[in-house]
Amino acid sequence: MKLKKCLSITKCKKFSIFIYPKGHIKERRGLDEAPLKMFDIERNEKGEISYSEFLDFIKCEVTEIIPHSSGVNIVAELN
Repeated sequence: MKLKKCLSITKCKKFSIFIYPKGHIKERRGLDEAPLKMFDIERNEKGEISYSEFLDFIKCEVTEIIPHSSGVNIVAELN
């Protein structure tokens, strides 16, 4: 699923998005493989998301959605 579609159907107020290169290894994430980009996004009062700061990455493939107490972490890979 593409990142833009994932954000539109996931009903959460806060998101943390991590962009990794294609084919990254899940077990090495955070240890010796740092994300290429990281974004913290929040919906406004109307429930809309501003895509302007990560417009180049909206077509990335989502590989993992990790829910937690205050929001959702989304891991995506560059095409």
